[in-house]
Amino acid sequence: MVMVIVDTAFSLAEKKRGAIFVVPGKEPIERWLSGGVDLTATPPFPLVMSIFDPNSPGHDGALIINRGRLTQFGVRLPLSKTGHLSDEFGTRHHAAMGLSEVSDTLVVVVSEE
Repeated sequence: MVMVIVDTAFSLAEKKRGAIFVVPGKEPIERWLSGGVDLTATPPFPLVMSIFDPNSPGHDGALIINRGRLTQFGVRLPLSKTGHLSDEFGTRHHAAMGLSEVSDTLVVVVSEE
């Protein structure tokens, strides 16, 4: 699972495509999530790449990975409220920071830049 995230993150960065990967910790995170599409799949590289394709309807949202399975995509996350990130960072970065501020979730963000 780790290698799928790493390989996909690097491939997306090379293509200048953004992404958010969410791996829940011990705390439930459902109350912080909204929207998205349920999914039950093993995480092959091509599937994860297609989720973050700019033509995919869920590409701007987060991909939830729980217990080694893809469980949701296109998920909206809470935005950061701390002001630690500069305004020059986009919504994707503020959303990744927002969820990590309120939970023990591992959030990996890939910038389009």
